[in-house]
Amino acid sequence: MTSTDASSTSASSTSASSTDVSSDESSRRRTDSSSTIESLTLDADFEAVRDLEGWLMAAAAKLGFDKDDPTMAAIHLAVHEVATNCVDHATTDGDQLQLRADRRLVPDTDQGGGQPALVIEVWDSGNKAFAASTVATPSPDVPQVRGYGLMIAEQVAASVTYKRQQTEDLWSNRWTLVFENVVSVES
Repeated sequence: MTSTDASSTSASSTSASSTDVSSDESSRRRTDSSSTIESLTLDADFEAVRDLEGWLMAAAAKLGFDKDDPTMAAIHLAVHEVATNCVDHATTDGDQLQLRADRRLVPDTDQGGGQPALVIEVWDSGNKAFAASTVATPSPDVPQVRGYGLMIAEQVAASVTYKRQQTEDLWSNRWTLVFENVVSVES
């Protein structure tokens, strides 16, 4: 794993209704009794995206998932593809990517309870919108160099959703990937 300059990334754990318990230049950690959300902010460049694997594995472990589960490699690939697409198609120099990892219950209609799912959100501060109509599904009969990222993410994740949103005068692209059947660590 490569190390990352603190100026290009920052990671934190936050929860919905919490107070600061510690801080430094590159991270802020908040804790309380509610569910923890692990977050990471990266410069929107390909080199920074390469380093998200360590964060993803650590976030999964903190959220109670088995980071050694073989499906984690596929999850990393799917998240990496979405983050790379954001850098390639939506951002310009100076923009940032933000990633959040969360553990949520996915309703289990058969048993009335829920199964834990790993939810990863990726959003960018770029002003370029994603146009789904311009993305052709790759054909297995026609080799191509590019264009497989979204297809990979959709095959690995239980769901992939995209939302274009505006906050004040800033636009962003937000992707949510839900991964079910990830092995949880017994507590």
